[in-house]
Amino acid sequence: MEPPVVPMSQSEMSVAGQASEAEQAGAFLGRAIGDIASAYTVMCCSLGDRFGLFKDLAAHGPHTSQELADCSKLSERYIREWASCLMVSGYLAYDPKSARFSLPPAHAPVLAQEPGPFFIGGLYQQIGALLPLYEPLAQAFKDGRGISPSLYGPDVWKGEMRGNDMWHNQLLVNEWMPKMPDVKQRLERGASLADIGCGGGRALVRIAQAFPNSTFVGFDIDPPSLERARALAAEEGVADRVRFEVLDLTKGIRGSFDILTAFDVVHDTAHPYGVLESVRKALKPGGLFVLLEINGTDKLEDNVAPFGTVFFGWSLLMCMSIAIARGGEGLGTPGLPEGKLREMASRAGFSSLRRVEINDPIQALFELRA
Repeated sequence: MEPPVVPMSQSEMSVAGQASEAEQAGAFLGRAIGDIASAYTVMCCSLGDRFGLFKDLAAHGPHTSQELADCSKLSERYIREWASCLMVSGYLAYDPKSARFSLPPAHAPVLAQEPGPFFIGGLYQQIGALLPLYEPLAQAFKDGRGISPSLYGPDVWKGEMRGNDMWHNQLLVNEWMPKMPDVKQRLERGASLADIGCGGGRALVRIAQAFPNSTFVGFDIDPPSLERARALAAEEGVADRVRFEVLDLTKGIRGSFDILTAFDVVHDTAHPYGVLESVRKALKPGGLFVLLEINGTDKLEDNVAPFGTVFFGWSLLMCMSIAIARGGEGLGTPGLPEGKLREMASRAGFSSLRRVEINDPIQALFELRA
């Protein structure tokens, strides 16, 4: 026979509740320490990418800290501490007998093989370059004015371009275009295409290489980016069909086009709805707008995942803060989910919007028709 259940007294229930809360606090403390450890790991990865240390280990195999310092011409003491941090975090392997560090084969595609479908060195470059923005961000919390784009160093934009190289080279033409047959067929026959917020022009140049019968123009507000884009177009042999022009999207889009594209741009702009209106006006009747956006959701609680943390963190440090500094509403990195986009597109006069299924946790691809 089971013993009778004896109800706990109020004091006993209080002690049990305190123990449970303490256990929960202890578990969360472990999580918080783990996140702090991850921050230091990311800092070390940023340095490893900057100095080519991962690529050295991938190319030449295990090294002692002295051998890696000699190879990279860096300080052995700093290399030793760097490698030790990444070894205990599980990013590098270590042989105690030879005192050599190595890059596990499964880690090389992510940390060392550039360009490649798994490489994220550009993200590490960006994160390292964003560290000086801590104080401007803290000031923005006080005055709400955002962070001026002039405070972002060149490594922020270079890292962004490197981070986007994977979809430029691997996905844009080979995987995404076939899922938009109308766009693909028009470009094959010969169409006029404009890319807004083209940056360094990598996406536009890649499309131009794939579709030699079409003509292209890239618009961006940043003259240095456009100079890099022109140099890239000349280097890749498409300068006769691709031109680049300075354009402030808040003042509309010059010209009339069969197709417009915007890759991770609209949520960054000061006035996203105004951009959609300008795109609609610049499209010829029946024209198409190819829009790549962040794969956020309409409900905050549905963004609870590692990528959601990245989206909102990036928004604080870049997307939202820059847009506010430019006098905009500051939608933020995940601020243009499908539901909001559909409402804005309909209001701007687009006749239809289709989500293109690309099975990507970061990006969402849409095809809008004038």
